[in-house]
Amino acid sequence: MQQAFVNNPFKYSFRIFPATDQNSYFVNNVSVGFSVNKNSKNLDMADEFMRFLIRTDELNNLAKIKRLITASTDYSFDQMYTPLSKSTPIYLDELGLVDNATAQMRTAVYQVLRGNMTVDQAVANYGSF
Repeated sequence: MQQAFVNNPFKYSFRIFPATDQNSYFVNNVSVGFSVNKNSKNLDMADEFMRFLIRTDELNNLAKIKRLITASTDYSFDQMYTPLSKSTPIYLDELGLVDNATAQMRTAVYQVLRGNMTVDQAVANYGSF
């Protein structure tokens, strides 16, 4: 990427995200990247582990260990992110910046993790969310 920029430079600038008298805003881009083999002998255990991982406490623990912003709305666990608790997160899908494949995948994952669908049902419905 660096060489590509050197070969074809362009002008850019950093912009401060807007703040209002009531609040400030930040873009929160959450990534979901877990997978389990559908033929696993331990699917129930994998499902339970995924449910465990999406709890606020565990999302915050993971963020703290990895030094990333949390996917929850509780930022009190980290001094660096605590000021964000007074901000309003704006997610890329709210801005219309998430492509359809990503939106489909996220909806499918959410439905499975919440126990609303099985993996097979989510796969069967992929493309219609």
